[in-house]
Amino acid sequence: MKSLLYFNIILLTFTCILSACQESSKYRPELNTQEAKTQLEQAARHEAQNNPREAFICYWNAIEKLQDTQTPDTLTLTAETYCRLGNLMIRYGLLEKAVACHRKSFHMADSAGCIQLRSKAALALSDDYQHMNQPDTAAYFRTFGSQTPAPQIPTNKRTVTTDVATREKLSGWIDRYLECRAEQSEAARGRREARRHAGMASASGLVIICLLAAYGKKRRNEQRLYHLLQCEQTHTAVLQAEQTRQETTRKKLNDREKRLDRLQAELMSDTHVRALNILERIKNHPSYQPVQSNQEWDALKLLATRLHPVEMQAAETARNLTPRDREIHCLDLLGFTSGQMAIFYGISSGSITKAKSRIREKMKVSIGNDRQMSASDHLST
Repeated sequence: MKSLLYFNIILLTFTCILSACQESSKYRPELNTQEAKTQLEQAARHEAQNNPREAFICYWNAIEKLQDTQTPDTLTLTAETYCRLGNLMIRYGLLEKAVACHRKSFHMADSAGCIQLRSKAALALSDDYQHMNQPDTAAYFRTFGSQTPAPQIPTNKRTVTTDVATREKLSGWIDRYLECRAEQSEAARGRREARRHAGMASASGLVIICLLAAYGKKRRNEQRLYHLLQCEQTHTAVLQAEQTRQETTRKKLNDREKRLDRLQAELMSDTHVRALNILERIKNHPSYQPVQSNQEWDALKLLATRLHPVEMQAAETARNLTPRDREIHCLDLLGFTSGQMAIFYGISSGSITKAKSRIREKMKVSIGNDRQMSASDHLST
């Protein structure tokens, strides 16, 4: 993109410089007028040397120079050039071309307000039409020439001095030369138009590239801003998630501390302290029937319920468990082994193991019966 932009800038600069040079050369009245006068002097020398082709070329070059800058002075000089060109053509018998040149001189002089030059062109036209055997037209233009005294044209300048073959040959050369000159002028105009179009295309391309560059820069800025916003939103979301996680963790820790404090307070109550003392006594000194009263059993069951609420709740709701089964289940939850419980009850450890299995079976059956009863109650309702 940058290389294309630089190329368009260089091309546009070159086109502008070239156009400026051409335009400056076109609009230099003093220089063009001086060059036209130089061409007229050369044409006069060629006429004196009886070299009509070079004289014609000099006249046409002078006219081309003067046509680029149409000011009142250059218009008068152009009219005079056409008049001299017509005189040269009438000298070599080119009557129709002489009439055309004298008519242009007449009209240009009239437009420039040069009465003397107009009278001169009118007298030249009168002589042209007189040679063409058109007395009425000659008399008409003679009236314009008689309004203002004009210098008389020398006779040798108005006399046809060539034969028919030379005249036709010169006329054909003039036609071909003017046609070639017109083609060259058209080609030059085409080149100027091509350069102008190239300049316009380059300028348009430069404008488009600048617009595309501006649009691309705007899009990049928008994408960069969008990316920054996305990063900021992501960072904000991460911070919020981290803050939420920290708050949740802090809340959980607070709840756990509260629960531990509450559990510690409950464990440090008189009932639990009594149950812990009983556990320490019967674990350190196992004996037959170590729990001596119902109050001690109630303390142990309360501690087991606090430590294992679900299992104790299931044992309490089981209808087919005996008091001995509940005692064994409570001691099992408090961490006593089968051997220790065998000492407590004066039986073998295998019996304790069987009792544990029987208790579990009874609890399963009790749970199944409770579910069936709840289902039947639901269906009956």
